Amino acid sequence: MTARLPVLLLAVVAGCADEPPEPPSSAAAPPPAALAELDTLAFPAPDFERPALDGGPFRLSDHRGEVVLVNFWATWCLPCRVETPEFVALQDELGDEGVRFVGVSLDEGGFDDVRPFAEEFGVTYPLVLDDGALLEPYGGLVALPTTLLVDRDGVVRYRLRGLTSDEQLRPLLRALLDAPRPAPGSATP
Repeated sequence: MTARLPVLLLAVVAGCADEPPEPPSSAAAPPPAALAELDTLAFPAPDFERPALDGGPFRLSDHRGEVVLVNFWATWCLPCRVETPEFVALQDELGDEGVRFVGVSLDEGGFDDVRPFAEEFGVTYPLVLDDGALLEPYGGLVALPTTLLVDRDGVVRYRLRGLTSDEQLRPLLRALLDAPRPAPGSATP
């Protein structure tokens, strides 16, 4: 049993690598502190359009002017299940200030897998499907979950690899919301 502990800790810190046999209940306790590895970046967010659970398309470019959190996740991923309630709370709290969350599901079962998850967790932000094609333009995927923060001008500013939390996200989102906007016509990275 002691030999399994380092492997379990690595899975929680790095995120999910393989599908577990059964997903845990939504009652999993959140960790005491954020564990995600943070990268500071500055590249234009590749635009994408994907089908959304609500029936319409989600287009990233439609949200220019908002701070967008793009979360790559899967229903079977334990850290994804742990962070989802905090994402819902943050979206509900900061949505009127210009924050938009979008969950990019990598579930092979498509919306048949995603719909029950969304209902279980009361997800209030768009959930879209991806077959992995979005991963490369956004720098690839090391772990699930992987979260990217896109500023109001469509520039990816942060990547968080692994489980994140309100305590780690809130200051980053607040900084992006409060950042001065470049003058019209000025170049962005």
